[in-house]
Amino acid sequence: MPPKLKLEKLLKEPFGPYSDVELLSGVLPSKGRNIGRLRNVWMTCNGRSIGFDESEFIANPPQNSRVAKYSVHFYGILTIETLEWLTQDGYKWLEADLRERDQEARTSTHISGLTLKQLYGFRAGEGTKLSVYIHCEKNLLAEFMTSNSFPNSFLIHAKERNRMFNIRSLCAQTLSQSRNFLSRFRLWAVIKEINKADDYKTPLHKRTIDYLVDNYLTRFRTKEHNQRIIFDPLFDSDVDEEGITKRPRTLRHIPRAQVIGMFAAQAEWLLAYQVAPVGSRQWEVDIAQWIKFCRISKQQRKTAAAVGEAWGLPHGVHVRDDPSEDLNLSQFGQTREFWEKRLQDKHPSPELSDEDQDQEMVSNVGSQTEAVENEATRFIYDSDFSEDSTPPPSESESETPDLKYHSLVARVPRYCWEKPFIPCGRFIWLCAGCGYTIDFLNLTEENLKTLPPNSHLTHILKNQTWEYLKEVPIQEAFYLMVQQHYLIHARENGVDFVWKNNTATQLKSWTPPSLLRRSARPHSQSSLATEVHGTDLHVEWLKGVKRPSMDSLHHLHGTVRRRV
Repeated sequence: MPPKLKLEKLLKEPFGPYSDVELLSGVLPSKGRNIGRLRNVWMTCNGRSIGFDESEFIANPPQNSRVAKYSVHFYGILTIETLEWLTQDGYKWLEADLRERDQEARTSTHISGLTLKQLYGFRAGEGTKLSVYIHCEKNLLAEFMTSNSFPNSFLIHAKERNRMFNIRSLCAQTLSQSRNFLSRFRLWAVIKEINKADDYKTPLHKRTIDYLVDNYLTRFRTKEHNQRIIFDPLFDSDVDEEGITKRPRTLRHIPRAQVIGMFAAQAEWLLAYQVAPVGSRQWEVDIAQWIKFCRISKQQRKTAAAVGEAWGLPHGVHVRDDPSEDLNLSQFGQTREFWEKRLQDKHPSPELSDEDQDQEMVSNVGSQTEAVENEATRFIYDSDFSEDSTPPPSESESETPDLKYHSLVARVPRYCWEKPFIPCGRFIWLCAGCGYTIDFLNLTEENLKTLPPNSHLTHILKNQTWEYLKEVPIQEAFYLMVQQHYLIHARENGVDFVWKNNTATQLKSWTPPSLLRRSARPHSQSSLATEVHGTDLHVEWLKGVKRPSMDSLHHLHGTVRRRV
């Protein structure tokens, strides 16, 4: 046997590479605690590097994907725990390579007589173990924190004997191509852990994004003094592969919006992973609520991008890469028709029709739980705002009821039906239709002119005596400023509101006063208005606040046009 220092140098680099088919015997366990552990795993497909982001699909991979056309191979460093793991040929090859390396390290010309048995010892607990580069053809899907036998492990399967290996680390290139895969299953593990801690007592319809974020921040945040559930080894220098830190951590403040953004980045995948399995499965989140969250997330990514921020985006994805507003679950395998049927089977009619989408109001993702519940300071949105609730027009109306209704509603920009909000951690609202902004840290005279003169709202804003945007007076001012700005866009498209008790109750055609004076046939308000029953228009602008003045509307109208 070589001296200890020489032996360490001799075994420092792994041997190989070897094919698992030729090197490993059937003794290598595929179950139990002693399965092979792989380090520095690297994957290829058709001669090019590939990561788990591209190799793992929830359903059958698309026909044009690499993994549908070619097999995936993976390489890793495996420590041979016992010589019984080796085939007879594998034993001979490995011993020959060991002697060749030993011979190269010798200064004399004597032939090396080092054997594997000498290296490993003749009794339990003796000897030294060596490692090899192993090459396998991949089979089945990888499992990350989803195995019942290895709940915290990263498992990969080889085609030969369906061997299972525990991945302990990835090479840099494969890791960079697998960040979405790792994030997705970490989030899935967090969701399941939250529900288990709650013993699934929370009703399904209440298991929303707010439920997850609230529980993460209140229940699991304290665990992070010595452990991270959601973590990134690239940026956490003192965290191991299990998320355990070396020393107690001083926790930084995590904005609520950041946690929401983590879920938003993988929201569509989490939806697909929930609805894909055939048969019964315990629901982790409410599907209908999660579909809404997916749609809101797509819109908020664009809102953040408009002010130069990246929020709620998967790794390596830019907003311009996903211009569509529709959910695209086919990116995770199968076809759009497959996913539409899955959503229908799991949750009847989860997808809203185009007409209902026009009336569906986007809720405040960034501060849903912080929204002001005071009836006097919130909007009311209702899916009943539909053509069935529209009464027939007067006999003098030349258009049919349906055409008249759709004509008015279609003119109003869609974003005007959406509930405005400012994401957590920010103080600027940006209109989706133009460049108009409301910056609460730097309010302009243009912004303040939309408020009632000498009101308490104007006083609070001018003197900056507020602390949080969720304060009732600030919410009142915010909604009122946005309300009046949206009216500008509505009037730009020839639509106005009819007001009753400071609440918009009807839609009507609108003509600028200068053009109306020139009109040879002025119309009466009754012949132009399209009333909406139920709870009126269901865009109930702030009660108890005066309707916009003509002066403020004309002022804003000119301002907006200059900014476009």
